[in-house]
Formats: sequence, C-alpha cells, structure tokens
Amino acid sequence: MKTILNKERIIHATGFELIAILLFTPLMAWVLNAEVATTGALTVMMSLLAMLWNMVYNGLIDRYWPTDRQQWRFRVRLLHGVAFEAGLVVLCLPLAAWMLGLTLWQAFFVELAFFVFILPYTVLYNWVFDKAWGRWQSKTKPAAVVV
Repeated sequence: MKTILNKERIIHATGFELIAILLFTPLMAWVLNAEVATTGALTVMMSLLAMLWNMVYNGLIDRYWPTDRQQWRFRVRLLHGVAFEAGLVVLCLPLAAWMLGLTLWQAFFVELAFFVFILPYTVLYNWVFDKAWGRWQSKTKPAAVVV
C-alpha cells in the first residue's frame, strides 16, 4: 500500500503547480483586467493550497483505490480531475473573493471560469505524468536476477 505522501506525489504536485502558475497568472490578469502582481500572488497562494490538496487527494486515491494509474481509462481520469477541481474550488473560493475584492458569488463564477481552463490541463497533465512516471520507474528498477 502506498503512503499518502511520497516522492511521486511531491514531484507530481510541484510540477503541476509550477506549470499552472506560469500558464494562468498572465491569463487571469488579462481576463480579469487585473494587475499581474495581484493575479500572480493569488495564483501562487491558490497553488500552495492546490499542492496540499493534490498530495492529500491523490494520496487518498492511491491508498483507497490502489489501481495502476497507467491503465486508467479516459472516463476515470475525467472523474478524477472533476472531483479534484471541485474540492479545490471550495478551498480557494474565499481566498479568490478576498484577494480580488469580489463577493463569494462573483468569486464562484470566476472559479467556475477558471475550472473550464484548468480541468483539461489537469486531465492532460495527470495522463502525461502517469505515463512518464511509469516509464521512468520501469527504467530505474533493477533487473531481476535469474538464478
């Protein structure tokens, strides 16, 4: 049984969030007509929350649904991504409202719009990561000794 926090989860979450910050900070600034400094700070804070949520969420998935992720079908990946992002919306909603000076209702719609952009990224990143991690693991495992 895998542990909730391991090297794979840390590498996965860190890579995911770094790429997301680089992609979504300027996009949010443009869409919301806000300062890049504001959206950058928000994106970094949301990413920190997302990293924690990512490690906990995926760790729990690994523990209670211990299947080989490389074999997941698209439908399972989509469900996995939707559930992850729904949890993240709940966690980030008050932060977005506060930092952008919005009501919770307005921030909810901003989060939903963000969800439309981040969900495909989430599903694609997880698919690519799982394939790459599986290949890397198969290359780094020592060869079986035949006696």
